[in-house]
Amino acid sequence: GNADHATDVKIVAVDLQAMAPLPGVTQIQGDITK
Repeated sequence: GNADHATDVKIVAVDLQAMAPLPGVTQIQGDITK
């Protein structure tokens, strides 16, 4: 992968605990098993 296209990538971080804010990362906090 080219680093030039890195800004076009949408990253979704799913975790049961609060995460540190990262650039380009959409945080979804909650239990996805429900």
